[in-house]
Amino acid sequence: WAAPMPARGDAAGVRVVVPPVPPGSTGARAAGQKAPPATTWELFTSIRSQNHNVKLVLAYGAAAAFVRGLWMRQVLSALIYLEAEGSNLAVGGITATAGIAEIAAAPFAGWAADRFGRDRLLKVGGVLSLLNVPITIAALMSGSLEALSAAMAIWGIV
Repeated sequence: WAAPMPARGDAAGVRVVVPPVPPGSTGARAAGQKAPPATTWELFTSIRSQNHNVKLVLAYGAAAAFVRGLWMRQVLSALIYLEAEGSNLAVGGITATAGIAEIAAAPFAGWAADRFGRDRLLKVGGVLSLLNVPITIAALMSGSLEALSAAMAIWGIV
């Protein structure tokens, strides 16, 4: 460690300790730490070499982000509006379905977390989310407002 120095402008004598930088190092990374991937190929091969669970989490995250991105960016609202032939009631109804399901599930989720444990409940929620991604995509592809409403209700529960 470098010799302690008084902080600038501090009359109380508070000292700042600065760790030394090893010779020949820029101080950007700790010794033995790899540099982050620089190219797309290096990033791809680093993902391929990851644990199976890491790959599943990345795949789920991408699929869930796709589905939620449709909803949050108003693309889904526009699709519902067009599918319902210009009905704002359908857009509001499907949005309300997710909200009502969330409100209805909240007390039971608290009870289930106390009864079965938070970890188990998170696993069940993850499985439901994973199963709901293809359900939502299929509902979008089918054009059925009822199926889309059911998928949004599951998102509300999850």
